[in-house]
Amino acid sequence: MIRIFHLLLCFCCFGIGLSQTTSLQNLIDLAIENNPSLSVTREAIEQQKALKKGSVDLPKTTFGWSHGQMNSIYTNDNNFSVNQAFAFPTVYSNKQKEAKKAILVAEQQNLSTEIELIHQLKSTYYHIWHLEAKKELLEKQDSLYAKFLSAAAIRVSAGESSIIDKMNMEVAYSETQLELTTTKADIQNELIHLQQLTNTDTVFTFAFEALPKREVANNGGSIENNPMLKVFEEQIQLNEQKLKTEQSKLLPEFSVGYFNQSLNGPNQDINRNPVVYNSSNRFSGFQFSVAIPLWVKPYAAKNNYAKHEILKSEASKDAYNNQLEAAYQTLLTELQKHQSVLDHYEQQALPKTEALKKQLLIALQNGAINQTQYLKSLSTALSVQKNYLESVNNYNQTIIKIESLLGLNS
Repeated sequence: MIRIFHLLLCFCCFGIGLSQTTSLQNLIDLAIENNPSLSVTREAIEQQKALKKGSVDLPKTTFGWSHGQMNSIYTNDNNFSVNQAFAFPTVYSNKQKEAKKAILVAEQQNLSTEIELIHQLKSTYYHIWHLEAKKELLEKQDSLYAKFLSAAAIRVSAGESSIIDKMNMEVAYSETQLELTTTKADIQNELIHLQQLTNTDTVFTFAFEALPKREVANNGGSIENNPMLKVFEEQIQLNEQKLKTEQSKLLPEFSVGYFNQSLNGPNQDINRNPVVYNSSNRFSGFQFSVAIPLWVKPYAAKNNYAKHEILKSEASKDAYNNQLEAAYQTLLTELQKHQSVLDHYEQQALPKTEALKKQLLIALQNGAINQTQYLKSLSTALSVQKNYLESVNNYNQTIIKIESLLGLNS
């Protein structure tokens, strides 16, 4: 009995008092470095940067060579030419602006992925914290029930207690063991999730203190800073620039060239003297041409398509913004609900539970109640403590969701 009372005294001092070994920031740094999803979005940025270097895409330079009868009966004339076409300069400047916008979209998508990753890490980290607190409570409960069950078996053998009392304790002990087993399995699953998020084989170990309430972030976050909303905004600007690029393609295109040729046969020099030219006598000149689109229907169709892309991206942004507003208001309501629940536990239920546990211990020690009565009353106190841990976790998870929604990555 002395060992049981000693265990009861330890149990009444509920809490987790261990030192931390792996911090949340360590996990975040590791995940940002190794997570495959971020590797994909980073490569997308580099891909767009590579495309930007080719945004000024001049057509291939044309080199020509002709040989044959060009000026007289002589058949050994030849002609060499080089020609370069290019679009109106506005087209190239618009393409460069379009490429810059595409880089911004890729960068914003990378930031959105990073914030979502941090959100998952925080959520998993705090869930493990909650499960560890629950596990420690259950381990104390399990140890206490085992001691009582052992004592009950002795009393039954001595004829001091009924078999029903022992069976009640066996049921309570079995349920506690089952809950403890499932809680440990949940912790292992969450640790595996951390390995997946950080893309490592590291076996993370944590030593938590008492489960805390996460503070509401207060560093200027707003719904306008939602990372996915920013992606939509950047996509709209990209589509607007694409329209400008398509519109500029209606401007004239140009071509410049140079030729050099021979004119074998009789002719005249500059003073009208008769001269017979051979292949070593070369004649050269320059060419310049302007291309104007007369059939504009294809250009108009592409412009119309680009306009609809803008409208579609704007509609997508509006739809997402509506969902965002609703989700934000829902989360604020949820946070108020969880805060009210926590206030109830912290101001009423937990103090009364602690007082109840102390009175139960005194009553058991004085013989006012038996072990069966003690365990029945104690189960209520344990339920309150477990429900409180669950409420703290719900509160923390709601705050983490709000931080993610507001685009906070700390």
